[in-house]
Amino acid sequence: MTPFGYTVLGFGSGISGGAIDLILSSNANNQNIKTLALAAGGDVDTDVNLTINGGVTIGSTSAGTPALITDTGWGAGVTITITNNGSIVGANGADVAGGNSKGGNAGRGGEGNECGYGIESGTAGGAGSSGSGTAHADSDGGDAFEHTQTGDDNLAVVFATAGTRTGGSAGTTTYGGSGGGGGGGARDGDGGAIGGGGGGGGGAGSPVGNGGTLGRGATTGGGCNTGVNGSNGSQGGASSGGAGGAGGSGAGTGGTGGGIGSAGSAGASAGYSGSAGGAAGSGSTPSGSAGSALAGNTSQIS
Repeated sequence: MTPFGYTVLGFGSGISGGAIDLILSSNANNQNIKTLALAAGGDVDTDVNLTINGGVTIGSTSAGTPALITDTGWGAGVTITITNNGSIVGANGADVAGGNSKGGNAGRGGEGNECGYGIESGTAGGAGSSGSGTAHADSDGGDAFEHTQTGDDNLAVVFATAGTRTGGSAGTTTYGGSGGGGGGGARDGDGGAIGGGGGGGGGAGSPVGNGGTLGRGATTGGGCNTGVNGSNGSQGGASSGGAGGAGGSGAGTGGTGGGIGSAGSAGASAGYSGSAGGAAGSGSTPSGSAGSALAGNTSQIS
């Protein structure tokens, strides 16, 4: 190859055995070796000698972008030789607040018949869902150096001096366990006016406010005594449980759904016991993956 002498603005340059000499003499982020070589007036068919001076750190502004990359499109037989007297450091993963899981379904109120006698018990509120065990991608640490030409093996990278090469550390993602659904209200069981208990309130919901299902009030029959149906509970919101529905004639009110990480309340008793509230889902804090010191086409890195 023919010797070249290129100048890179802000960096040192020179000629060394027909290769482009590049010197990183101050801290910088997101460095692309091909971009530096072309900015110096070079091309992709010429070897590169890259030196990172002592005390210099090449970092990254984002875990999704390595601190130093080769880029692609290099010619066959090209070698990039790196003398790392400083540090190449990937960006750390972020600590992320993840979306909360779906709330527990609400319980259903008990039912009475047309003469006011209980015919069906209410149901308990459903348990809230637990937080995810998978960290958000933003919690993964970034890579330090990446050999990005992976379509073929015609670019060799040689670390003449390894120096410090450190992948970014992992962050964590925190998920809140959702609330349990409220229990159904008790049916009226005293032989008087009819009407089932109100449905339990929905559990706390996800980031889009999808709480537990609505509780169902009992139906009213005609005949002996005309009573009033229980009401449905309201749906839970993004972080708070829904309210329990009102009980029908003489019946118990549905329990309130739980907020994030809280159990739902039991339905109120009236002649019979109200149904239990659902348990809270457990929270979780999974960690992301740490970044790599060397990534990409690592079989061509020595």
